[in-house]
Amino acid sequence: MKIWLLFLAFVLGSCSGGGSSKAWKRAPVVEVDRSGQGVNIKGQLIAPEVLAHSSHWPNKVGGIVRFRGRDGVIVKRVIESIFHVGHDLALLRLSEKVDPENHFIARVAVAELGAPVTMMRHWGREPLGTVMREKADGFLFAWAKKDWIISGDSGGSWYQDQDEEVVLVGHSFRGGHGGRSPDYAKLLNVGLK
Repeated sequence: MKIWLLFLAFVLGSCSGGGSSKAWKRAPVVEVDRSGQGVNIKGQLIAPEVLAHSSHWPNKVGGIVRFRGRDGVIVKRVIESIFHVGHDLALLRLSEKVDPENHFIARVAVAELGAPVTMMRHWGREPLGTVMREKADGFLFAWAKKDWIISGDSGGSWYQDQDEEVVLVGHSFRGGHGGRSPDYAKLLNVGLK
């Protein structure tokens, strides 16, 4: 009898599309200047010598990060130190500053709930636009399908357009987690009262 009920629940769940239509939402993608993102490891510059990145990536002191400037030239920087903030957020201090005139330095901002958010993915994959839905326990959650973020996409930065400024709010957690990100503002004590 239990097997039959489980089978019936599975069939009914499959027929209904696997869940509520409110489980994910699409939104326009914010145009992002990628000159501040690591070409080989993603992440986003938040200062000329600091890259916000994912802790679970195998970065190491002495590793190389490449950035493609607005002029198209690729520059290399060495990871000098790594500070693991928590919730999968790491700050990578680089051995030398990049030129802020040639590379986008993003401002970390408090994520706006109900507003569009753009999730960057692996280079060559189109960014995804969705809507920020919740903040809890140092994480951000967006309306995203579980399989939107796949292997290689984790660590892709999350941006919002706030008052006509593209700001950084987080990054994709891990493949299969869809709309989950560390809450950069909370973890870095930015703009909080």
